[in-house]
Amino acid sequence: MGQGTDIMTRPMPDPLTFERVWMPYIYLYGVGGLCFFSGLVLAYKSGAMNLKRADHRRWVGVLLFGYFWYAGIHAAGILAAINL
Repeated sequence: MGQGTDIMTRPMPDPLTFERVWMPYIYLYGVGGLCFFSGLVLAYKSGAMNLKRADHRRWVGVLLFGYFWYAGIHAAGILAAINL
């Protein structure tokens, strides 16, 4: 074959490093969360969201619950995938 760099003898990189497992998660919920929470603040400051109304408070609660629910499910899936 070639110069001794056979693809079958090369060591595989460790697929479960912090950078490959948790950095995408932190990026997704960090940058995405920044956009999400900025949108909530923008809606509040523009007057589109009135927290004195019960239905608006309920929907803010639903949105916040959904954000943290999906972040938690995603983290649980990552932990299950790496066998923790």
